[in-house]
Amino acid sequence: MSACLTKFLSSWGAAVKTRLNALAVLLFVNIGLTLFAQITLDTGSIIGTISDPTAAVISEAKVTITNIATGQVVDLSTNPSGAFNSGALPPGKYKTLVSAPGFSSTETTVTVLIGNVATLNVTLQIGSEKETVDVRASDFRVNTEQPAVQGVLNEQLIENLR
Repeated sequence: MSACLTKFLSSWGAAVKTRLNALAVLLFVNIGLTLFAQITLDTGSIIGTISDPTAAVISEAKVTITNIATGQVVDLSTNPSGAFNSGALPPGKYKTLVSAPGFSSTETTVTVLIGNVATLNVTLQIGSEKETVDVRASDFRVNTEQPAVQGVLNEQLIENLR
């Protein structure tokens, strides 16, 4: 009887140990996903391509992105494909100034939303860098880059998930 009880307890102990290990793994994964979500859900970004009137891309064009509310400035240059990526930006309105030698500069206002990528494709006109073309866009943006429905989750929405 003692051997039978010992065998039962040892197998039961292994099952408990396995379940505790699985629980620990789930806990660490959950913490990691929560931290990742907090990092990625409170920012957005601006991407785009700079080209000339013939649709040829302009490499090494200068892109200056300025947060209108805070004055924070991000200076970028386009890559050999004429593309740029701002990286993570806090949500808000940004003034973008795009310039390249031999082309007129273009200034545009872009709204960055949480969890979204704003697309800014600019065609620079041939002219002097000292000329600036001011482009005004509407505040309403449709995200054509990401097919996901997104929004901000507040405490009440999270509590209602249970």
